[in-house]
Amino acid sequence: MLSAVEAAQDEERRLEASSRTLLARWTRLYAKELSVEEFKVLAGDTRDFLAAVPAHSGAAQKELHEIMMAQDFHDLTGQVIKKVVDLAATLETSLVALLVETQQVERRSEEGWLSGPAVRADNPDVVKDQAQVDSLLESLGF
Repeated sequence: MLSAVEAAQDEERRLEASSRTLLARWTRLYAKELSVEEFKVLAGDTRDFLAAVPAHSGAAQKELHEIMMAQDFHDLTGQVIKKVVDLAATLETSLVALLVETQQVERRSEEGWLSGPAVRADNPDVVKDQAQVDSLLESLGF
């Protein structure tokens, strides 16, 4: 798409440069600075310029059409992507709702929250009361 823009800009620059050159020469003619021979050359150049304008305009129109088609494709692609994203969001919402509806309710014991680490009481390395804790700390030098 950028190459089409650059091509159209090049066509317009050439057309602008040619028209500025002709305008400067016509300005000299009206200031009576051109001879009859120079006027004949100017008239021929003006005719050639006017004959070339449709070709320049056609080239610019071609590039602008290419830009329009690329933009149209971009718009269509964006619409398709938007539909896919919307479909994915709807699917996600539906799946979350399904998971919430089918999730088993977790039951807690009637005792409420238990405190402390979960350890096996039959393990000989586990202390069971405060006296054992005090004895352990004393053996460590505390």
